[in-house]
Amino acid sequence: MKISGLHINDWTDGLVEYIGETKPGWVKVLEQNRGNVERAMVLSPGTNWIGRMHRSIDAQKDYIKRQENGAERFFRDLTSQSLWPIVDTWEGINEPGPHPTVEYYRFEMRLAQLMADAGKKYLAQGCSVGTWSGSESDPMHDDKSSWVHEVARAAKATGGGVHRHEYSAPHMRSEFVWNPAITERAGGFFTLRYRRAYAVMPEDARAPLYITECGIDSGISPPWNIPVQGGWRSFTTAEDYVEQLKWYIGCCKEDGYVRAVIPFCTFARDSTWYTYSMWDGNIRELWGEVLSEEEDGSDVPSGWVDLRESLLTTGEFITHPQSDFDEVIIHHSADEVNDVWDIANHHVANNGWWEIGYHVVIGIDGTIYWCHNFNVQAAHCKYQNEHTVGVCFIGNLNERWPTEAQLRSARDVLAHIPFDFTIKGHRDYRPTDCPGTTFDEWRHLLLEGGETPIDWEGRAREAEDKLERIGDIVAE
Repeated sequence: MKISGLHINDWTDGLVEYIGETKPGWVKVLEQNRGNVERAMVLSPGTNWIGRMHRSIDAQKDYIKRQENGAERFFRDLTSQSLWPIVDTWEGINEPGPHPTVEYYRFEMRLAQLMADAGKKYLAQGCSVGTWSGSESDPMHDDKSSWVHEVARAAKATGGGVHRHEYSAPHMRSEFVWNPAITERAGGFFTLRYRRAYAVMPEDARAPLYITECGIDSGISPPWNIPVQGGWRSFTTAEDYVEQLKWYIGCCKEDGYVRAVIPFCTFARDSTWYTYSMWDGNIRELWGEVLSEEEDGSDVPSGWVDLRESLLTTGEFITHPQSDFDEVIIHHSADEVNDVWDIANHHVANNGWWEIGYHVVIGIDGTIYWCHNFNVQAAHCKYQNEHTVGVCFIGNLNERWPTEAQLRSARDVLAHIPFDFTIKGHRDYRPTDCPGTTFDEWRHLLLEGGETPIDWEGRAREAEDKLERIGDIVAE
């Protein structure tokens, strides 16, 4: 999936359309303008969203001081945000300080629990540049059970992870030039610092990582001289800055656990942040090209919405060799109003599964939602999951056939299955109607090429004839 994104302090004219045109992997948003976010979600349905509630430094300190009670107050305030119902991933305290306290980690543990109970993904430990608690040099570090590792595990269990801010100046690679003994592969103390932390983290605490701010910032106070103050505009050109960001994204993509890289900031009304802004001038177009052209990191077919890293999950996926798979099992949601996110939340929160049970979900409008790689053991058909792929149609197919758009999309999905297969219905293995009592009437259409016109009028006449025959039998 795409990992580059936009950081929106405030909205401005044209920004919604910019998201629709560039289709970033991620958007982090502070201003609670639900109308703009909803419009942008329609224009770019594959974009992932991160919400942050803005609070003053003093207010944040008060939350932390109250520990578990502070977390409950923070959570109540968070749920009052207008974006709460539509944004699934949220940050907590912003930049809690260079040496977070035990009180802070108690706050984090309670907040992660509350977020999990609410079905939201939580990004914990949003520390500033130059800080990474839990590394061996940190005074909080404990080889057996450090607080930072416990919080990472808790955040990971929500389907989220941890997030960090990474900056340098006057160039994002300055420390690697200033001190050749510091290598990019090992990580620096400003940019790529996360690599130093992950090198000493227990494996089960290596939660997905989100870089929710990055770029050039003179405020890092490095041991080398910085002649001016501010963000990238104080140091270089738009062309050069975008090249630096491309270098940084490339490094992050080498590490499979990095999910997002979001430069600060796209737009902010406060003039304090103008030298960081990526809106005025040609940088908007240059960064837009990066967002538009970034590869998904996998062969996501055209038109598919990649949700493999976005849906709620509470565990690690089990995979098998692709050669073990030999069947595609068809399902229906049995409901005309739910969507892929409803299904994922139900499977995890109500069924107690680690993740959504289907590899692919097809919306009524034909949208293809890719939920798992095709070598993942998903929970869609008991006793058959080790060798099958599950494809689910949204809708009650006891009452209708799939829409024409759904059938076209199903053929597209089946054309991308990377193994030889036969098609089965869920009911072929389990005592259920799934994928609907109409399945035998349209299953042959799944592998036929091109458009398949559906004679809806003819089907209606057939249904009426059946009802008349049933009525005659009852009358007799």
